[in-house]
Amino acid sequence: MTTHTIALGNDSNTFTVGDDDYLISGGDGSNTLTLGNGNDQLTLGNGNNTLTLGGGADAVTAGTGNNTITTKGAGANTIRLTDGNNTISLGNGPS
Repeated sequence: MTTHTIALGNDSNTFTVGDDDYLISGGDGSNTLTLGNGNDQLTLGNGNNTLTLGGGADAVTAGTGNNTITTKGAGANTIRLTDGNNTISLGNGPS
């Protein structure tokens, strides 16, 4: 798969992408991101983030905020969150 790099900036963003590998970085903003199957790396700043990730080895780092993260399918997931009210639902891969 091809790795796509996306810089979100400090705005609030909503988008859905298909199966592929993504390297996503964002500043402070509230983001709703839906990604297909692939090995994804997300680094997000402070904000209320809702992430839905398909199967794959996903790495997520998010700052202070109310974060909801759902991973589906098999894949080794690494998730690091700081202060805030966080909800995490993981698929059937190692975490």
